[in-house]
Amino acid sequence: MPCAEDAHLSRIHHGFEHAAIIMEGERDIGLLKVARRLPAWQLIQLQLLPDCHGRGLGGKLIRSLQREAEHAGAALELSVLERNPARRLYLRLGFVDIQYADGEFLMRWTA
Repeated sequence: MPCAEDAHLSRIHHGFEHAAIIMEGERDIGLLKVARRLPAWQLIQLQLLPDCHGRGLGGKLIRSLQREAEHAGAALELSVLERNPARRLYLRLGFVDIQYADGEFLMRWTA
């Protein structure tokens, strides 16, 4: 268990300088980390509270990020574990696989 907690904290701290809290009304419902560097912005983390899953919020956030990246002339990249259900969302939103290693896909979206 301590190893799992250490891994979790490591993921939280990675790229934290790029973090923004996602709010719905007055409620904090998630975390978004995006490193906006050309030529490809990195979507480091998108995390929503479990009771916010399945409502289309993740898709709305990513589509908004895609519009912002397109306006800046940037591609958008992310990595996702092979078995992560979010991978289906990324494929629906136009991301394509550009690399695979050790159970993880690197995906890219371009306008």
